[in-house]
Amino acid sequence: MFRRYPNNLLRLIFLSVALGHGVALQAQRPSVQTPINLKPDIVYKTTAEGDLQMDLYYPASELVGAYPLVVYTHGGGWAAGSKEKAHMIAGVSWYGPCDFEKTELFNPDGRPNFRGRFGSRLLKPETGPSDQLRFYREVSPINYLRKDGPPLLMIQGDKDTTIPVHHAYYMQEKAKACSAPVEILIVKNAGHCWGKVDAPIEPPLNDIVKRTVDFLAAELSRKK
Repeated sequence: MFRRYPNNLLRLIFLSVALGHGVALQAQRPSVQTPINLKPDIVYKTTAEGDLQMDLYYPASELVGAYPLVVYTHGGGWAAGSKEKAHMIAGVSWYGPCDFEKTELFNPDGRPNFRGRFGSRLLKPETGPSDQLRFYREVSPINYLRKDGPPLLMIQGDKDTTIPVHHAYYMQEKAKACSAPVEILIVKNAGHCWGKVDAPIEPPLNDIVKRTVDFLAAELSRKK
């Protein structure tokens, strides 16, 4: 399957999806060893708080036909992280949330009087109830499910207390209801960022990365 894509493009895909597992990765300029061009700090949106920027990596040699695109979004819970240092559209979600409106999904063990940690990071102090609900719905992936939508693979740890596994199961439930193409992979004994809890995680990290790349490559093949 991979032989259908140039090595440079596969390196681009791998760079985009496999930055994870707590590794701090600094964006590097192209070199002889990595023949990939880089356009850094492209402003894709301007907000009151400042410009939002992205880096674009693309093959140094021109390819024939349309270029597949992989978008990598760094983590950090709206409190940390940057595009220069990662802290982890067919689409692949590594331990990501699906619905901010349904706050009980963030409660890992059903404890009473649970208070989520993300509300204060997403909203401003002056945000009213109606605007809060509108914003939660806007940023919740579950509200964009549709039958003809791009395939999504959600990979979630079964012992993650930051983004509990409830998110994957709830996304799968809602996807089945509208026939949206969503798959889930539950990683046993895994906390957030694939940290092991009581025993080694299963499947191991290398298998998670392979499943991620295989999923994207299969979708690229299908589109071609």
